[in-house]
Amino acid sequence: MQRVAIGMLAAASVAVASAAGSPVFTYEPFFPVVSPDARQIAWVDIAGVGEADRVFVARPNGHGARGLGPRWPDGINSIVWTRAGIVVDSNFRLALLSRTGRVTRIGPAGDFSFSAGGSRVASGTPGCGQGTCAGPLLVIDIHSRKQWRLGRADQSNVEPSLSPDGKQVAWKGPDGILISAVAGGSPQMLVAGGSCPQWSPDGRLIAYLSPGDSLQIIPASGGASQTLFKRAGGCSVPGGSTWSRDSRRIVFEPGKRLAVVSVRTRRVILDSPRLGRIAGGFAWAAGGSRLYVSVRPWPKEAGQIDCTALWLLRATTLRGQRLLNGCV
Repeated sequence: MQRVAIGMLAAASVAVASAAGSPVFTYEPFFPVVSPDARQIAWVDIAGVGEADRVFVARPNGHGARGLGPRWPDGINSIVWTRAGIVVDSNFRLALLSRTGRVTRIGPAGDFSFSAGGSRVASGTPGCGQGTCAGPLLVIDIHSRKQWRLGRADQSNVEPSLSPDGKQVAWKGPDGILISAVAGGSPQMLVAGGSCPQWSPDGRLIAYLSPGDSLQIIPASGGASQTLFKRAGGCSVPGGSTWSRDSRRIVFEPGKRLAVVSVRTRRVILDSPRLGRIAGGFAWAAGGSRLYVSVRPWPKEAGQIDCTALWLLRATTLRGQRLLNGCV
């Protein structure tokens, strides 16, 4: 199943200089990610009808942007940057994009979300994004291509989140959040009725949504949950909750706004309505004090969708600077 193209322009997807000095992309910078060593950022330049998406990389300040690897005629659903390279989900298939632009097939993807941890990637039940949803969770080692299947084959197993070392995985089953060791594990119920699990980078906590869409955290080893924010929204890609690299904050999208909550104090920062609508996801910069956000201006929302920019915001104020301009 091919992803529906988002942009409507017919121009070639290349970067040009804007009057303000920042690169301008003729389509839309979506799905920002940061390299494990924090020395580079990447995003997907979402193409228009009849065109093909492409991954771009740049320095953390957005300078030196260049295309990496081929264009993807079936579109790109999301990307994750691992130590082995950038994992790309295109047309419900995962592939590894190396630093030199070489593409290596990894295996199938299930729904629109997948997770990376250590040298492994996890994908939900294959076919869930295509109308059918029954089958095990699939974990694949990027290097050896060894596969593990977890969860009952006659039920849905979606929204996976691998532990930072890739040895455990949490996911949404029919009755709540399950957790298991990848190799030889037996799934155990972590939270009844929960969904959208997200493992903290330090491996201690798992954030998730309650049945009422409250953002909560629970020890990965089990125990009592704590509520961080009520009515936190959903976990649709690319707007799901995301931990900062230091595991101190979580960014999420309640409605069409952007919010950051402190795990320790539960203090919540909301963005300014003037920033615009969060359109293409977010990613934390090194240190956990700033984050990259794909934003579309509110006035453009009704009649034009090819006007998305990439911003770098301070986590304490959700104010910052525009790095890449997708408006034309």
